[in-house]
Amino acid sequence: MNQAALTKHEMYHRLLEFPEHDLNELLVFLDFLQYRQHRQEKPVLHLEGVLQDSPIDFSVLQRFKHETWNHVEEEHRDGEGCD
Repeated sequence: MNQAALTKHEMYHRLLEFPEHDLNELLVFLDFLQYRQHRQEKPVLHLEGVLQDSPIDFSVLQRFKHETWNHVEEEHRDGEGCD
């Protein structure tokens, strides 16, 4: 038998001794190992070529940023004198 077959055989016999709860945890771990082995790096998209001649208005994003962070600034300002 080759080394891989021996290792699989040894693992099988060890698995027979595990309680069901531990087997479920091992299954989750094996799923993770399989995912890690088969995942591929996501390609980097360069949008500047696609959007090169398109006008982009960032004022909407700036307004959104201001509105979403405004409450944090107000709470920080109000909390300064509370010591």
